[in-house]
Amino acid sequence: MSLDRWRSRGRSWRRLDCPARLRLLEAACVLPGVVWGVRRCGYQRTRRLLARLAPLPPSKASLAPDVQATCAGLAWAVAAAAHHAPYAATCLQRSLTLWWLLRRRRIAADLRIGVAQADGELRAHAWVEHAGVILNDDADVGSRFAAFDTLPDDALPPVDA
Repeated sequence: MSLDRWRSRGRSWRRLDCPARLRLLEAACVLPGVVWGVRRCGYQRTRRLLARLAPLPPSKASLAPDVQATCAGLAWAVAAAAHHAPYAATCLQRSLTLWWLLRRRRIAADLRIGVAQADGELRAHAWVEHAGVILNDDADVGSRFAAFDTLPDDALPPVDA
């Protein structure tokens, strides 16, 4: 990596406020574990383990401005961590990371997985929603992909299975 690129990243880092830096560091630490977990153990086992590691969110989603700001900040942090990572993180891995970071803060979020057929190919995509607001993708992703119903965490098979 060139010296100019390192300097540019350093300037970008210094422009971030302290909470944004902490969110970015947290996302950069969690994302590799989620990527490894999904690749090694699969989606269901990884999600089940993450659900056990974070407290259950409240039953009703909050639309308070501070909650929305937290959601947006975490979505940005996961996207930035994935962008600067030396490996490729899929939309499922990024969304699972965001979903877990929100759960840790007791913010209710839905991990959506949808499919679409384009040019004879079946394509899948994942994103996260909070109170019906899409956090880590375009607002029209729900119209482009038919989302499966979400499963509650207790409907997933146990981690040991």
